[in-house]
Amino acid sequence: MCLIYATAGWYKIQGSRCQEGSALYYALHLDYFAPWPALSGYLAGSTLTVLVLSYATVMVQVAFPFTLANRKVKNVLPAAMTAEHLGIAVVLGIPFLSLAMVVCDAVFLPTSLLVALGARCGRLARSRSGGPGGVPQPRPAAPLPVPEKSAS
Repeated sequence: MCLIYATAGWYKIQGSRCQEGSALYYALHLDYFAPWPALSGYLAGSTLTVLVLSYATVMVQVAFPFTLANRKVKNVLPAAMTAEHLGIAVVLGIPFLSLAMVVCDAVFLPTSLLVALGARCGRLARSRSGGPGGVPQPRPAAPLPVPEKSAS
């Protein structure tokens, strides 16, 4: 993950569109990445939003490998990256890449949070299925008839 984010960030820094903060503006105007043209047009219409999101994306990607040593920042960074990828999924219509990256970013979440989230998901699954293990329980089978002994 560090290599992916650092490489993506450093390549973006080298491009003139990212240096001037307009890369997102141009991405929002590509028909292929506009599942909701009205939303893309609305976001592209706000120069400040485009500038902030463009610079924030590059800063978070470049900083990612360096922030892993700081516990407080390391716990905030996956939330920022998840928000970024959810935005990419919705605004640019790239859900599968975004889902893969969110799952990979989850590795950096605190263990206690992941354990609590797993327990909560388990409780939710059990409440929906009705069984104690989260799996619907089969009905007990009728007992098989016992063969009678012949008197021979």
